[in-house]
Amino acid sequence: ILYFDRPPPDHEFVAIIEDVNRNAFANEPASLVDQKTCVYGKISTYKGKEAVALIRADQIAVTGIGNDSK
Repeated sequence: ILYFDRPPPDHEFVAIIEDVNRNAFANEPASLVDQKTCVYGKISTYKGKEAVALIRADQIAVTGIGNDSK
């Protein structure tokens, strides 16, 4: 699970890579820490929060480095 905006339980959005889809991604999700990241997909809910299920590598893109919230 990739948490966006704030750490749990205060987060408002997550991107989920289920184990069954893990092989579609070359890098570990932990490699995205402190990266500006954009995800694409249908928005649903996961444990009461908005979420996108990532099943293909082209659904996620690193757009920069840093964690600016400005």
